Amino acid sequence: MSERTLRVALLGAAAVVLFACGEPAAPTQVRAGDLAIGVILDPRESRVGENALRVELRDATGAPVENAHVEVDVTMAAMGAMPAMGGAASVEPLGDGRYDAKFALGMGGTWQVGVRVHAPGGTTARAEGSLTVGTPGLRLAAVGAGSAAAAGNTAVEDEHPGEFHFDESRLRQIGI
Repeated sequence: MSERTLRVALLGAAAVVLFACGEPAAPTQVRAGDLAIGVILDPRESRVGENALRVELRDATGAPVENAHVEVDVTMAAMGAMPAMGGAASVEPLGDGRYDAKFALGMGGTWQVGVRVHAPGGTTARAEGSLTVGTPGLRLAAVGAGSAAAAGNTAVEDEHPGEFHFDESRLRQIGI
């Protein structure tokens, strides 16, 4: 193989790797009381099997929140004869206000995500949302008093982020 052919092959392989990896996802961010919660899904598109959420906590001044108790649940409700699936993720502190929550998805579909934070000093925060297997990122909204969704988040503060509504006329049309 000539040097030129080898160089072209290596450049092509590098382009494929860069295209496949894509740019890193921006975190989904919510403010819950005095805490800012940033979450990134890894891999960028959830898949059946092993996944992780990278959680980053910041206080009102932007400083990292260390030594927090972080709980993450990823669940799918029971459907017909199929029992509920999922549960608590394994959460490990990484330092500098970052936490790694590992979980497995047993099947495709949409999964509900809950994040609860108990920071030192008694500050607590909650966020809820969902992720869909094969879709980039996740949807997340803060829950509770003093909560505000980040810009670009479509969840309304007074609604549950995993909730959707049908127009009453449509419900009558389908007999509900």
